[in-house]
Amino acid sequence: MCGIAGYYGTREIPASRLDEAVRSLQRRGPDDSAWNEIETGTGRKLYFVYSRLAILDLDPRSNQPFRHGSIEMIYNGELYNYIELREQLRGSGQVFRTEGDTEVFAAQAT
Repeated sequence: MCGIAGYYGTREIPASRLDEAVRSLQRRGPDDSAWNEIETGTGRKLYFVYSRLAILDLDPRSNQPFRHGSIEMIYNGELYNYIELREQLRGSGQVFRTEGDTEVFAAQAT
């Protein structure tokens, strides 16, 4: 199972602390790990920390944090009906670049 952590607030988190968080999650997902900092424009920061256990789409293009258009997200779970939802969205003109459920989840939000 993947591992996720995050922070939203005004404090600056040093890269060394974020790297430490990534290392602590690696047992949860050995296939990829990363952290990302997002400036919100309101004086707050958003940090994503993630470790991935690749199950549905083994390709690195599905690594997280995942970006789909203007959405950047981390997702730990499984969208059980993602195949059916993908087909519905394709019927509406949506184009997918991965085979995983995370992109379907993000496409639903746009």
